[in-house]
Amino acid sequence: MRTTKYALVLLPFFVLAVMLVSRSYSTTVTTVAVEPLTAAMEAAGANTEQLTLHGWAILPWADRTDEQLINVVRAGMEQLNIPVEDVTISSSSSEHHRLIRADAKKEQFRGAVVAQILYPSERNKQPEVYLVVNIEAAANQVQQGWEEKIRTFITANNGTPRISTCLVGWINGRLDDGQYHIRLNNAFSAINASVQDTVSDSHYLSMSGYSPLLAEILHVNGKEMNVNMAVRYSLTDNRTYILIGSPVITQEY
Repeated sequence: MRTTKYALVLLPFFVLAVMLVSRSYSTTVTTVAVEPLTAAMEAAGANTEQLTLHGWAILPWADRTDEQLINVVRAGMEQLNIPVEDVTISSSSSEHHRLIRADAKKEQFRGAVVAQILYPSERNKQPEVYLVVNIEAAANQVQQGWEEKIRTFITANNGTPRISTCLVGWINGRLDDGQYHIRLNNAFSAINASVQDTVSDSHYLSMSGYSPLLAEILHVNGKEMNVNMAVRYSLTDNRTYILIGSPVITQEY
């Protein structure tokens, strides 16, 4: 399955990090989110075709050398059982940052572990250190335990892991008027979720809310949210894409 490009929203690794840091985020250890989200996708009338996992944390250290950061990202890949021969290490630096990145790409799988140190322009502020793990895979390549492996790896590096899970599915063709709401309402009902916010236009529908089956929680404007669903039609593919994420959708759509 090729990776589909959506045309509305992009939350790259560190944009996501900044967004979540700016809100109150529950640090409760999560239950695995994949099973409830899969049930929601089925209730929406689609099969899960792709899974994305984003794990990240702010780390309490900023004095690591490049060699130490390389060892960290390699250990992350090893934790995910990715063979060393499939891993590519890259780096970049400037007066404002240092970044070490490990990547693996194979058929329908992409994995990345990133360690980045951001140096503030203000002298009285300390550097910020982010550790990020990203996995994107076709549904038939999903392995059990990925979420817990990410959590274990980040915890071992003295970080408090925050995990976002996103599923992508699709329905061939374009849905009739009104079907967007019906499909997502069915998906919300499947996981006992209440709708807190809705955004829509003629091309897409996005709904956010809270489910007691999902432990990761964002506190946004006094509301608890931990699930985000969206529907959008692609004229290029002649498919209606359904994305279901917890606590938020973390990719383009």
